[in-house]
Amino acid sequence: LSGCAYWVKDKEQVLDLSGFQRQSADTPERQSKLAGLPSHEFVRSVRGTQISYTWADPIVCNCLWVGSEQNYKRFRTMLASRSGPTNARTSSYTPGSEGWQAPVSHGYGLP
Repeated sequence: LSGCAYWVKDKEQVLDLSGFQRQSADTPERQSKLAGLPSHEFVRSVRGTQISYTWADPIVCNCLWVGSEQNYKRFRTMLASRSGPTNARTSSYTPGSEGWQAPVSHGYGLP
């Protein structure tokens, strides 16, 4: 893996350990949604009182990682303990009704 791909792969391991759920871009609709989000950057979404975070990776896994605010905090803590202060950016996104669905039944408090 190149340096950038290695960095992303390491982040994905931390995403997994933090409780984020991986969603593959395995349909044309999901591919389009993945292409519409910033790569390797957190996108914060709010639906009512529920906050979720999405990390788009079109390079290594061709997927999105979706998690709760608790998962996001755990990710930042874990990443900081591995490599010092994090530089993961966060954006805001207003989710549409199509394509990606945050997992509901996994106990992560997602919409």
